[in-house]
This record gives sequence, C-alpha cells and structure tokens, in this order.
Amino acid sequence: MKILILGGGASGLYSAIFLKLSHHEDDVTVLEKEEKIGRKLYATGNGHCNLLPLELNESKYNCPSYVKPYIERFPLPKLINALENIGIEVFASDYGYYPLSYNASTFVSLLTLAAKNLGVHIVTGFRAYDYENKNGSIKVLGTTGNYIGDRLIIASGGCSTPNLGSDGSVLEILAKHGYKIQKPLPGLSPLKVKMPNVIKPLSGIRHEAKFILYALESSKKIELHRELGELLYKDDGLSGIAIFNLSSLIQRFRDNTRYLIDIDLFPNEPNLQDKLARIYSFAPSYFMDSFLSKPLGAEVLRQSHLANTTLSKNHLGGIASAMHSLEYEYDSSYPFASSQVTIGGVERDEVDESFVSKKERNISIIGESLDVDGLCGGYNLAWSLISALVAGGIKI
Repeated sequence: MKILILGGGASGLYSAIFLKLSHHEDDVTVLEKEEKIGRKLYATGNGHCNLLPLELNESKYNCPSYVKPYIERFPLPKLINALENIGIEVFASDYGYYPLSYNASTFVSLLTLAAKNLGVHIVTGFRAYDYENKNGSIKVLGTTGNYIGDRLIIASGGCSTPNLGSDGSVLEILAKHGYKIQKPLPGLSPLKVKMPNVIKPLSGIRHEAKFILYALESSKKIELHRELGELLYKDDGLSGIAIFNLSSLIQRFRDNTRYLIDIDLFPNEPNLQDKLARIYSFAPSYFMDSFLSKPLGAEVLRQSHLANTTLSKNHLGGIASAMHSLEYEYDSSYPFASSQVTIGGVERDEVDESFVSKKERNISIIGESLDVDGLCGGYNLAWSLISALVAGGIKI
C-alpha cells in the first residue's frame, strides 16, 4: 500500500514511523510544505520539547469525554514505551517529560533519522492545494507536482505559528471537500487587557502569582479556573504559561461573556499586611521596595486607589488587598502568530474511532487538524502521539 502523509510535524512524523513499524511493506511518503521538517517542534517547550505531561488527564483537553477512551487505551507508561521503542529516551522534570537530550533540535533529528532509516520518503517544499479521491486512488495536487497513493493521512496541524508552517491551508481544502470545520481560533497565547495604557509601563516585569479566571455576569463574578504560574507583563497584555491556559479556556467558550483575570502576587503570604506593617515601621518611605519592583508597586497603588497619596499605616490593609488581587478585564487573545495551538479544526464527528473519515474512503485526519486541543504541559504533543499510534494501527 502507498500511504501519503500530509504534514511533517509531530503527528506526521510519528504516524510515518509507526506505520512503517507495523506495516514494513507499505510505501510511506511524508509531504511537508516547509523546506525544513518539524519546524514547529523546534520551538516547543522553549526549545526543549515538552513531549508528555507528568499526568495524562482528560480534563486538560477541550473534549474530555472524547479523549478519555484514547488515554485509557494509551496511558502514560505506554506512550513512554512507544517513544523508547523508536529510540527516544525521556526524563521527567517538574513540568513534564522531555527528551533526554533536553533539546528540540536533537529530537527532530532523531525522529527524521528514524523515519528515513525505516524507509519513509520525506518530501519538503511541497504545498498541497487540493486532492482527488477517485476509484480507491488518492491524488494530492501540489505546487511541485502530484503524488498518488492508496491512503492519505492528514496531519497538517491548524493555524498557530504560521511562520513555522501551520497556516490552516489544509483546513480550507477539507472545508472545500465538505468537512465541517469548527472555526479555528488562537489558543495558548498571551492575552490583551482593557486599558492597555496602564500595562505598558510594566512591560517585561515577571512575578510568580496565582491566577483566577472569572466570568462577569451582571454584578456577579463566577470562578471558572485557578492556577499558579509566572506572570509576564507585555506592552498591552499578560503572558506566561498560566495566562496561555486562561486564553485557551476563554477561546473554547466561544461567547461574548466578559472575563476578569484576578492575580494574587503573594499567594503564599497570608499575613501580608503584618509584614507590610513591620517593614513600614522601619522604612516608611520605601517599604514597598521590599515586596515589588517600583513599576509593579506603582500598579498596586493604582489599583488600591492610592497613587500620588502620602502613605500611612492606615493604607496597609488596602495595599495588601491589592497585592492579593490585581484585576484586569480580558479584551482579546493574541493572534495565531503568537499562539501555540489551534482551538477548532475538523469536527470530531467527521471521523470514526480510528480517525478515518466518515465521508471518504482511505482518508484519516489526526493531531491538531482535529478539533482537539490541550493546555500547556505536553498535552498537545501527547495527543499527536496518541492519534498517530491509532492511525498506525499500533497495539502496545
């Protein structure tokens, strides 16, 4: 059988390797539109490649009930075993599982070499603009020629980081062929806040914090999610892993609700007012410097309505409250160029439990091309691996 795989990212390379392992006789070709294979992987995990989470939990995905059976079929130990079987050794850190090399570039090279050593053909610089599926034969039409196969696996990802290859063009092709597409939105991205002028002076400042996401309905605040992580101020918004997760959660709702991000700068300091009072008694003119950089201290004073006020002990309660609860109203998420995953894609009911199309024979859709997305921490690469194992017919 001749199998064509559209997309040379994680899902495409994984599926090519596992297909060759389970069906040595098949002719497998990966068609990648970029000149370099696996470009998006180089940026994963800050260049270290967070392959798997420490705990594979369906609640981290947009569709828990959908992914749960796959996680039960391929739990974390089986996924680690699958990687080891293709020469990828991993280690656990506080944030998830990484390749033992701790280097995304080396990981991509290993995957590429594994694929080539198994006899996989890799074609780069091939941009597909359509395909034909007639009489059991599939022809992929592209800018540098056509490729004909018996089966097509679409592993081209979504729209995130288009500069690294994921531009959503294949989703447009699938829409043309009648597939239902959940509108793609940028996920795992920084977010913009209302009144960005108050954020700009804080750009570049980092601080460990606790984040709470609220939905604002009438006069009520409804808590939706809470998470610890690093806060990074940008020119017009907020960033950091926890913020990335909040942006994905907001995008998944796909509504016009107002959202509020509440930030506790000192979640592990329940007696903050007492500490403020102790340091104030020693250094009343600069006691804030013991806690925060001057720009962030000024933001605390602004939110406690004490900017340009001569501070006294009577103000310490309000300052402590603001330190525990800085509030920013969500305005929008950053665009695809700044996002790590696509919210949306081919609707899940367009494929069967093996990710084979219900519309057409011999076409499979896997990875980020489907409407499946996870939060930060290796969940999206775990889904790439799981869906590739299923598409490759691997039984572990």
